Amino acid sequence: MLSTLFLVVSFALLVVSAPLNPPNNAVHSSRRVTSAGRNVAHFQTLWAQYAPYTPAGTYSEPSGCEINQVQRHGSRYPTKNQNEAIHEAVKKIRAAKDITDPNLKTVSQEKYDFTDKDVEQLTAIGLEESEASGKLQYSRYQKWKLFAKSAPTVHSSSVTRVQNSANAWIKGFKEERKMKISPPTVIQKQSDKPAMQWVADNHLKRWKATYLPPITKYLHGVTGAALEDKDTYSLMSMCAFHSSAIRKSTSDQTLSPFCGIFTDEEFKDFAYQGALDKYYIARAPFHERYGLSPEGYSEALHTRLTDPKSGTFYADFSHDNEMSGIMKVLGLFPQARDLSSEKRDDSTNFIVSKITPFAARMAVERMTCGSHEQFVRVLVSDVVQPLAWCGGKEGLCKLEAFVEGPEKKK
Repeated sequence: MLSTLFLVVSFALLVVSAPLNPPNNAVHSSRRVTSAGRNVAHFQTLWAQYAPYTPAGTYSEPSGCEINQVQRHGSRYPTKNQNEAIHEAVKKIRAAKDITDPNLKTVSQEKYDFTDKDVEQLTAIGLEESEASGKLQYSRYQKWKLFAKSAPTVHSSSVTRVQNSANAWIKGFKEERKMKISPPTVIQKQSDKPAMQWVADNHLKRWKATYLPPITKYLHGVTGAALEDKDTYSLMSMCAFHSSAIRKSTSDQTLSPFCGIFTDEEFKDFAYQGALDKYYIARAPFHERYGLSPEGYSEALHTRLTDPKSGTFYADFSHDNEMSGIMKVLGLFPQARDLSSEKRDDSTNFIVSKITPFAARMAVERMTCGSHEQFVRVLVSDVVQPLAWCGGKEGLCKLEAFVEGPEKKK
């Protein structure tokens, strides 16, 4: 029998600044890249937590097991603070008189402002991502008769876009099977700010002072605009936000003109900033132990997995900060050493576009194998996680060992 847990997450990125030595790619050519020549599927992986969801693997059923059995909100517009920062950066570009970069010239001549009604909300493809997930989960798990006796139990944070994601997921699920599903239970106590946020802030400050100044210098040289590093970051983030806003569907691969302003190498540094953000936030305790905090979720998960009276399928929708913390609590994506905030580590498997992109999803599956022994496996973006800390094979961890957790195993 299969118990499922869904985790929906949304997130906010921090922006800080300070002067250190520029990286090796400090010298830029006078020509930027054109979006027409890009491999869009690969390029989107450089958008970190602003990337659209793409499965990182192919889902496979565990051999010889009965499955007993979690998601994050879909693509969104910028938050209020992000939108204000983007507006200021674009305003400086529009005011520039001597722009020599063609992509910047395009940006300066057209209107890209998001309305107050848009900010903080899901884009059209954000709703589509969540609805498609609901359809997929039904088709994937219905063969195990998970929904024969009870409907999925859905939880959401109190943020509107997360609730909208949860409702879109329910809509997609119900299109596959006509059954009554209660609206998401809203977890009111919601704080995605870790108690030690300053740890992540310090790492971000160092990295941004490393990779942003050379780009800002280039942009000043081809526009004459008095841009700051925070403006450069805002313009880079607009590549993902505006692309999402103008796309007609999840299959649409249109890129915003903002994307052509920067090179892939620069976006690799942008993506690494996202990795530093989520990596160090995951290692800081959250202020409260509530339903969707890492600690609160872990406790609820253990109850769901061990209580015979628990339901068979749960879908929890929250934010990327919480999701990163939950994965840390479950012992996922361990690193041999902490990520450096002075030099980009291209060897790390902590790639945010594959871990907590928009509409990210983590599934925890409980299953019975062989002689009725119960196991658990965890999938992130459809990739089975090794769970090496519990000594399991092919990602299968004995239920008792999983509930005990990685910290006790140490």
